Amino acid sequence: MGNVLKIQYIILIGLIATLFFSCGDTECSESTNATLAAVFYIDEDNISSGDSLLVYGLHNDSLLIKVSTPTIINFPLKLEEHTTSFVFDFTGDLQVDLVKDTVRFFHQNSPHFISEACGCAMFYTIDSIRYTRHKIDSIAVVNKDIINEELENIQIFF
Repeated sequence: MGNVLKIQYIILIGLIATLFFSCGDTECSESTNATLAAVFYIDEDNISSGDSLLVYGLHNDSLLIKVSTPTIINFPLKLEEHTTSFVFDFTGDLQVDLVKDTVRFFHQNSPHFISEACGCAMFYTIDSIRYTRHKIDSIAVVNKDIINEELENIQIFF
């Protein structure tokens, strides 16, 4: 009878421990968004102070940003495709289209489990970047891994 009581006691302790440790946070404290952070470096001879910049997805009319002096943009990348493209549309003082550049990001997608409360996020790795060079001079990859932290990934020189 003593062994049965010990076994029941061990099972009871195990159940209590399981209940105690299985109760976790139900709120997500981490970001589940992984966006490509681009920092702009502008040569004032190339872009005048009156120019404004519209950035939107190629084959997609959703406006990402409209600014007069861009410094940083966070680009959302496609979840189910390995290429994401954006149009940089420069407009002058007279609101006339001056020139457009297109930037294509080629990337690998990898789902990443964050936590039970947060679920999964998509992380990316930049394979390459192709772009036109009307106003854009060059693009440098600083950090090819795009995760849910605010890190500079690319530098765009105008």
